This record gives sequence, C-alpha cells and structure tokens, in this order.
Amino acid sequence: MPSPAEKSIDPSDAVIRFSGVSKRFDAAKILDGIDLTVHRGEKIALMGFSGCGKTTLLRCINGLEQFDAGEIVVNGNNLSDSVLDWNRFRSRIGMVFQQFNLFPHLTVLENVMLGPVRVKKVHKAQALERAHQLLGQVGIADKANLYPEHLSGGQKQRVAIARSLAMEPDILLLDEPTSALDPPMSREVLSVIEQVAAQGMTLVMVTHELRFVAHMADRLVFINSGKVVEEGSPSDILRHAQQETTRRYLEIFETA
Repeated sequence: MPSPAEKSIDPSDAVIRFSGVSKRFDAAKILDGIDLTVHRGEKIALMGFSGCGKTTLLRCINGLEQFDAGEIVVNGNNLSDSVLDWNRFRSRIGMVFQQFNLFPHLTVLENVMLGPVRVKKVHKAQALERAHQLLGQVGIADKANLYPEHLSGGQKQRVAIARSLAMEPDILLLDEPTSALDPPMSREVLSVIEQVAAQGMTLVMVTHELRFVAHMADRLVFINSGKVVEEGSPSDILRHAQQETTRRYLEIFETA
C-alpha cells in the first residue's frame, strides 16, 4: 500500500493556489512571496517555528487575514475579487482553531447545528440528524446535550471538528488543533483528524506533531521568515532535511 506521499495527485486539480503572496504587519513582513499549490484531496502539513507565518498563511485561505500582494485562488475564486460572496465562499471551507471557539451558551448539539441552519438554511430536522451522526463519528455522541464548560479540551476539539464537518466543506483548515491539549487528548483528536483525512477531504494543517505528519500528510511545507524554504514528502524531509533551520526545528520537536 503506498504511503500518503506516494499517492497520485492530478496536477491540474488545484483547489488552493498562492502566487507571490506577501503580507505585512506594521513593518514586519509575515509572508514573503509565497508560492504554494494544494490539489484536491491532498493532506498538507505546514511547519515552522512560532512567528514564521504559517498561521497567517492558513488564515489567508478563507479570508480571515488580508494579504498585501500576490494572488490567492481557492475553489476557483480569486480572493481579490471585489464581488466575491464571502459567506458562500467560507461555507465551503471548514476551520478548526487552537482554542475551540465554541459558543458557551449553546449545547454541543446546538453548536454543531448552528452553521448549517443559519448559513446554509438547512431544515432543523435535517441539521439535527446530521449533527447526531457527526458527533457519533467523532466519538462524543453521549455529550450532545452538554454545554462546552462540561467538556474536556479533547472533547471540545472534537465538537469543533464536527461543527466544521457539518457545513460539508471542500477544504478543512486546522490551526494547531492539539496545541492546547495534553498528550492523551492530543492522540484522541489526531485519531479523529486521521479518520476525516481518510475520507478524501482536502486538508491543510498547521502542526508540530512530527509522527502524525509522517504517516498522514502527502506533503510537508516548511516555512521560515515568511517563505517556503522546503517542501516535499514528509519522509524525505523528516529524514533528510536540506535547510539548517528545518534540521534545528526537527531536532527540537523530535525530543519534545
């Protein structure tokens, strides 16, 4: 059975394309001429030291961050298009954050149902059925009527994943989804993400989880000072990194 990095990718089937993308915060250049293409069904891991630009890159994909130069095209939509319907565009992109971002006054079930009902105008009965299905898929069907304050961190992140999947996105973005979790909870959440990835979802994930990336990702993209300095098969980069910065990063996180 081929490893993820050996799976066949159709080069014409690009769903995300960055061309010369740059972004500044005040005087600091956070993204510096990023060129990156993600193909349908690909699993991309973004890695790099804190502050390198990887989270900003991720947030640019669904317009949570504006960019200053270059071009980003997602699902055929040019993000610089002044007539882009952002609500419709974002409804096709799931986002899972570090800090869960659940609504504390809503139950788990209501958190998962909210997007489909409010944004996609799905009938409540249909959204309810789908929410129960997704909570079962992520392993917390028994938590449906609880409020977020009664959940562990790992359970909250599972709800966040179910909430994103409820919108039936084409692309799932994950911003260090295990960074706020202890190791046992991290393993639980990574197992759920692996199940989602196995279903063919296009996935772009910021993470420091080297072992997970080694067997899940099709491609590892290493970012330093706002630039893509190394990308390719996770097995190749993890074993034979070409850049000194990449090697130093791997040494730190292999022992973490």
